[in-house]
Amino acid sequence: MTGPTESREVKVTIREGMKMADIATLLEQKNVVAANDFLNITKHPAEALPDLQPSLVSLFSSKPPSVDMEGYLFPDTYLFFRNSPAIDVINKILTNTDTRLSPTTRQKITSSGHSLHEILTMASVLQAELQKPADMAMAADLFWRRVAQGMGLNADTTVLYALGRSTGSLTTADLKIDSPYNTYKYKGLPPGPINNPGLDAINAALNPTPNEYLYYLTAPSGQTIWAKTYEQHLANKRQYLQ
Repeated sequence: MTGPTESREVKVTIREGMKMADIATLLEQKNVVAANDFLNITKHPAEALPDLQPSLVSLFSSKPPSVDMEGYLFPDTYLFFRNSPAIDVINKILTNTDTRLSPTTRQKITSSGHSLHEILTMASVLQAELQKPADMAMAADLFWRRVAQGMGLNADTTVLYALGRSTGSLTTADLKIDSPYNTYKYKGLPPGPINNPGLDAINAALNPTPNEYLYYLTAPSGQTIWAKTYEQHLANKRQYLQ
């Protein structure tokens, strides 16, 4: 027999790579909180800081003020009370984020020369682009080198994010969208994460596997095909995607 507290609780699983808007929809479907109430806070972190638990404010110390909480909502299975205040739900998720970013992970972030925001941003791209942790680590090295060389990431998933989509092919017009999240048009990392990455992607961003590749594609089989030169990449496209 369930007690009154248990009957008010609902289990919610936030999957790795879920976007903030999708999390809001899921929470509303589970009768935890209205999606708009959740997004009103997560989209405006600066206004929410006074209502966050004091220990959580430092999570956002490297986040640009103009960027929302995308990337900071740690994927996990949570127990929430139904019809909760949105700030309570967000405090609970961020407390888990703070916990899961272990002292070892934080030390690696400090040693990496990148901020937490940059690591979460990179991890979100890896989460969206690659399926296997080993491939994420390979791509992390590739992407960090692209950033260092002043190249664009050329990640389709960042353009999809700018377009408000999760899937689908990109047209030539899509690739020209004037958004800072268009990593074909703008060099370096996008302004912030494009989803909420899990530990595999975060660890990959922190522990890249050294390699000499600069390009890759995902074959219909799901296999990642790597290339050192653009010419080889074009040949791979002809072989695997046409």
